[in-house]
Parts: sequence; structure tokens; C-alpha cells
Amino acid sequence: MHGVQRRLALLWANSINLNNTFKIVKSIALSILLLCATSALADAPLPPPMAWKTCSLSVSFCAHLDPKHGATIYKIDTPFAAKEVYKIPGWHRWVKLSDDGQFFVTAYNGLNLVPLDVKPSQVMLTIWKNGARHQEVSLRQIIRNWSLLKPTASHYYWGEMTQLSKDSVALKTVEGVVSVNLETGVVSF
Repeated sequence: MHGVQRRLALLWANSINLNNTFKIVKSIALSILLLCATSALADAPLPPPMAWKTCSLSVSFCAHLDPKHGATIYKIDTPFAAKEVYKIPGWHRWVKLSDDGQFFVTAYNGLNLVPLDVKPSQVMLTIWKNGARHQEVSLRQIIRNWSLLKPTASHYYWGEMTQLSKDSVALKTVEGVVSVNLETGVVSF
């Protein structure tokens, strides 16, 4: 009986060692995973400004954005003919253009991240109408609960501009979906 008990005790002891080994391997894997997740939240520098083009969903209007010359909005008459409609000063990283070409929306150039010392008055959206500054929307207008801003390595994640419809621009923020009326600038939660 002592031999059977001894074997059972050895088996039990080995299973504890295997469990401990498994726990150690699991802890190492979890540490590596957390390290990777942390680096995924790290803030990479944005690329330098460069020329680029975008169009409305219907491709009736397109914009050419150039760091030296600003944004030029064109009406697309045929596949090979475009007529300049208006210009917007400055270069913009994140824009939406309405199907009728009337509204051009520029978003905060820091994209979805704001600095840790961001002011509530930070302009997050500028709505241009026929080439003229029409409305501005600040961070305080689209984020009601500042404690929901998600910290990254050196910034806060606030959200993103998702789509432009006939009369509004939609934002997906840390609080949920927000809509901004293009004509009035009124924010709806």
C-alpha cells in the first residue's frame, strides 16, 4: 500500500508542478499580450502633410488638398472635366464633402486624439459653406462627460468623424453617436 500511496503522491506533486508551470507560461503570455496592447495604444506621430484627393459619395464634387495651396473644391461635370467651385484655406487631414458640394467639413488635424492638456474650447469641426467658414464645433459641445475620454500613451482618445449626410455630420465619440447639423451647428446626442 505504501508503494501505491507513494506513486499517487508523486503524481499529485507532478500535477502541482505542471499546474505551476502552466500558470507561469500563462503569466508570461499574458504579460507579452499586455505589452503588445500597451504599444498598440502608443501614439505614433502623424505623417507630414501631403497632397491628396477626396470626393463626395456621389463623386459629383471632389477636393484636392495641398499643403501649399489649401483645399480646392471641383464640380465634376464629366469623367474628364472638372470646374473649380471654391477654395478653403489651409491643409486638412480629415474632411468630408457633401454630395451637392455646398458643405465641406474639416475635422481636428490630430484626428481621434487630443493632447492631455486640451481645452474645452478646442475646435473639433469646422463647417464650411460654399467656401466660407460657416460653423465651428468645440470639444465641449460634443463631449459632455470628460472623464470618459480614454487615455492613450500621451493623449486622450475622443472619437471620430464617421459620415456626412445631406444635413448633418455624424461623430462616434467616447459617449456614443453625436450628430451635428450642417446649417445650424446644433449638436444632438
